[in-house]
This record gives sequence, structure tokens and C-alpha cells, in this order.
Amino acid sequence: MSSTSGYILKNETPLVETVTGYPIVNGTTEYYPTYPAVTGVKTTPFFGGCGVGCTGVESSVPFTTYKYVVDVLNVAEDSYLTGHQVDGRVLYPTTGYLYLVWKSLAKLNGFTTVEQMPITFENVEIHRATILAIKQQIPTKQIEFCVRIVPKTGVFELFEGENVIVTGRVAIDESIAKLEQLKMLVHQHLTQLSERNRLVDLFEQEEIYRELRMRGYEYNGEFQPILRADMEGTCGEILWTGKWISFLDALFQLNTLSQKRVVGG
Repeated sequence: MSSTSGYILKNETPLVETVTGYPIVNGTTEYYPTYPAVTGVKTTPFFGGCGVGCTGVESSVPFTTYKYVVDVLNVAEDSYLTGHQVDGRVLYPTTGYLYLVWKSLAKLNGFTTVEQMPITFENVEIHRATILAIKQQIPTKQIEFCVRIVPKTGVFELFEGENVIVTGRVAIDESIAKLEQLKMLVHQHLTQLSERNRLVDLFEQEEIYRELRMRGYEYNGEFQPILRADMEGTCGEILWTGKWISFLDALFQLNTLSQKRVVGG
């Protein structure tokens, strides 16, 4: 992994090479890769709105559309998103986009919750960021996202208004053998992690987020779920609050810790 949250807008590939596995839903979880699986994520520079269908979902191809409204000011379930602040801007998290696509594919296939449907992302590109607020300003408008998926191929686009935000391909991971293999890998990882915890001094939550603030990541609230971790981002403990967006974002945060801070120009 080589960056975090998709908001370092420069040509970079991959952002996330692979994220795959299972969460332990018991209040806290040790850090290890978790699904949805993500391969080939990269970011691209800001550009103007390119219009509907310009990045893969052509108008002649039948697709299914799902719409989602985000209102951090008036909807209690969305208010926690204001904790995702980077360089003075409240940004909608990249993991939020992936979650909306995950949610859409689950609906398309008749699942009632995303947890029922393991998923794989491929060739994901983040084209631009969605700004919810700047500095200390209070968000005053709703944000509407539109997810379009081609059922036969899984090619998708996520729009905000007329702007393409994310594109890629998504599929249901139906391999039982692979899931069983993941369970075995998780068990092995947790065993190794327990041993590593005895050998490595882990930094506490306050120290971790102080370091991230020095890098411009002013996370707060539910976007501070890392309880302890090493500064190489190889192991840690993440609080599970029931929200996939902040949980998956914490994995990107661990990746940020592993990157050396650049001093000066």
C-alpha cells in the first residue's frame, strides 16, 4: 500500500494493492486485512466534469442505478463523517464511496446487509474528492451520490451531480474455498500479532493521531478508531463501532503511519 484515503491527488498506482479478510466484531479487533477486497486502486488529478458515461458505463449499456443522500447537518447517522478532515477540509472518505458501491451491489443481488456478501473491487480509480466543508464551516447542503452498475460485468461509476468521482469493477466473491483460506490466514495472523505485541512497543491512540495531525490528517470522533499500533503500520488494534466506512478508513490510516514524513520542500 502506498497512500491513504484517495485524496493525495496525483498519479499513483496502486493506492491499495490488496485488502482481504474478516473483521472480528466483538468491540475491538486486531488489525489485519479485511474485506472488501480492493486491487489496483489509484488516484488521478482533479479535472472538470466529464459527463455521463465517459469512463466505461456507456449509455447503450443497460445499468442499474442507486441514489444516496448524505446530510451531515440534519441526519444523525451521517454526522460522524465530519470527523474525516484532511488539511482543513472535511472530505467524504474514499472508503465511503466503496461502501456505497458495496451496498448497491448487495441490493442488486437481493442481500439485506453488506455483511452477507463478500466483495472484490478491481481497477478502482478515484477521480476527485467530495468536499463536505472547508475548515470550521458548517455544511449547508445535502450531497447526492449516484451509483451505476452494469449487472453483467460489474463495471461501475459513482457520480456526485454530473461529476464522476469513482470508477472501477466490482464482483461478488463466491469462492467458499477462498473464504475458508482467509479464515486460516486470519488465525495465523492473529497468532503472529500476539507474539509481535510482546516484542514491539505499540504507540497509544493519542500519540498516533498527534503524528497524523502533523501530516495534515486532522481526524476526530469516530475517525480515530486506532487504539494502538506500531509506526510501521504493520500491526495495531482498531475499535469496531459498527460503521464500515470509519473502520476501513482506519486501515488506510495505518498505511499512512508506515510512510516516512517529508520534512521541508
